[in-house]
Amino acid sequence: MKTRYIFVSLLVVLLVPPLGSLYAPISVVGQSRETVPQKRSWEVVRVGARSMKNRAVAKARAEAEGREWYDPDWTIQDQLPTNLPLAIEVMNLNTASLLRDIVVKVTNKADKPIYFLQLQIVLPDNLSQYGDPLAFPLPYGRPELIRVESPIEPSDKPVHSGESVLVRIPEPYLKGFEGLVARGITPAEIRKVYLMFGRLNFGNQSGFSSDGSPEPPIRRRDL
Repeated sequence: MKTRYIFVSLLVVLLVPPLGSLYAPISVVGQSRETVPQKRSWEVVRVGARSMKNRAVAKARAEAEGREWYDPDWTIQDQLPTNLPLAIEVMNLNTASLLRDIVVKVTNKADKPIYFLQLQIVLPDNLSQYGDPLAFPLPYGRPELIRVESPIEPSDKPVHSGESVLVRIPEPYLKGFEGLVARGITPAEIRKVYLMFGRLNFGNQSGFSSDGSPEPPIRRRDL
């Protein structure tokens, strides 16, 4: 079974295996509830590539063995694959509004430019009306470049080797989350965050897919 989570926007909820393409329109009604959010200090923990399915299996195994399930609150788990040519710095960790304030600094450690990049924020305990964790993209580059075969255009601005870019959650997705909170679909409080990988495009029909594997796939030659 493939992992599923929900991308939230103002007008659309995107139900996918990572970076899939099933669309379900919804209407967002009402304004977010007026509350006084409490400022929190978040900690970033590097755990490497994982999946929501693996989390569920590990939790069930711990419970079956009578062990305490350790998944601390106020933690951002960096689940990016270790083979990616990226250096990551998560910024604005002392905040009362993590989704609005979080910024990720990404440095290109490859020897070639990056034309498209997408990271993802996943909230494992904040669920959609479908029962799937909510997710938010942190994109850089023209959306069409999510596919490595898409041609580069003169207006595309790459992140050259050694350069950095700041990525954050786009406003429509923040409004979508506020709408879901206003409708009572998901809680306003966020306790756990997963930082996951989406896609990378070098602009020469190569890059990395959502699981960190190279695109196009490396073929082994018969010996």
